[in-house]
Amino acid sequence: MEDVEIGDWVTADVSGKLYVGFVTKLGTYVTFVQVTHPPEYAGETFRPTHANVRPFNPDFVAAEDLTALIDIALDVGDREWFAELTERREAA
Repeated sequence: MEDVEIGDWVTADVSGKLYVGFVTKLGTYVTFVQVTHPPEYAGETFRPTHANVRPFNPDFVAAEDLTALIDIALDVGDREWFAELTERREAA
């Protein structure tokens, strides 16, 4: 597992599908991730193994998806992430 801490934004591979969320707890073998995307799983907590969790990298997000991520940042109250994404969208 790459270095992640409680509160970090991550992508998680669960059964071959990627999810975006934030770390709520670190277990011995699994990372507890509260999902924010895709929307149909928002609010659910998944427990992928540490090997299937990576820090979220917004550099790989298409410009047209930035608005959705900004909405997520607003929904969860992450002001720092909101500012980063807004700045990036304005530069695009």
